[in-house]
Amino acid sequence: MYIKYIFSKVKKSFFKSLDLVIFFQQVLLKKRLVPVSVYIETTNTCNANCVFCAYQFYNAKKTKMSLDYLKKLLNEMSLLKIDKVNLTPLLGEIFADNDIVEKLELVGSKNFKYFSTYTNLINIKEKDIERILNSGLTTIYISASPLDEGLYEMIYRSKQYKNFLNNLILLLDVFSKLENKTVKKIKLEFRSTMSLSDCQKLDDYRLIESLVTDDVEVAVMQTFDSWMGAIQKEDLIDGMMLAKPNGKKIIPCNRLNNIQVLANGDIRACGCRVNTNTNEDIFLIGNIDNISISDAYNSQKVIGIKKSFLRNNPPEECQKCSWYS
Repeated sequence: MYIKYIFSKVKKSFFKSLDLVIFFQQVLLKKRLVPVSVYIETTNTCNANCVFCAYQFYNAKKTKMSLDYLKKLLNEMSLLKIDKVNLTPLLGEIFADNDIVEKLELVGSKNFKYFSTYTNLINIKEKDIERILNSGLTTIYISASPLDEGLYEMIYRSKQYKNFLNNLILLLDVFSKLENKTVKKIKLEFRSTMSLSDCQKLDDYRLIESLVTDDVEVAVMQTFDSWMGAIQKEDLIDGMMLAKPNGKKIIPCNRLNNIQVLANGDIRACGCRVNTNTNEDIFLIGNIDNISISDAYNSQKVIGIKKSFLRNNPPEECQKCSWYS
């Protein structure tokens, strides 16, 4: 029944995609699979209060992941031969964890093919930069405002601009000079009220211009998710826009092919979004104290969420998410 329904709704080209292969194997053929990647939240604390982020409405108890939890996760990921990992909090800043450099090196010791993280650079320390670039990380994403102090204070609602800018220059400078580093790509993403070309005309951008090499990508983001309505248009700065929700689709979101583990050990089916309007997390599967990554990913909870797309009735959280793809 499901197969006929998909064929009636989906273009043939879709069947060449990895997402559809995973769906058919896991949901229709009931084959046990492993997640494509694992998102690990080492802390859910943040040192900024960005206008575009739902952290301001996040009521979860602030904590950081213990080394024991992290080691347990990494051991299972090695056994499952998972080769992609992302150490980006659901809502938080990775360097708000004062043990993060040790944790980066611990994860890096497992030699993942792809190992990334997001950071706002506020808490990064100069003495740690070489260790970070050699930790095993392959990609660093930097969340920033356009390089202007006034814009930074409006968008990030933080007085740490000079500290951020100094850390950005230091990181890019060491990155450009360090030959044997594991980080191969830095992606600087401006949460912006203006176009990339306008960002590049700002006076402070000239301080990093010579450090933007082929291995440093610069981009802008002017459209933002509403986090299930938590963020409203009036919360944003002029020049920023809210993205339109994707509504109902019959193809399950590719982010459901991953697993997220929160700082307290909770395992979620979605590593991308949380509904801050309710205390109920529909994506919560269990905790690593009582369920493995493999069992969580192949649980009836995950299968049921994926099947709901075929019934044209995916969770409201997915329908309202502009990141759903």
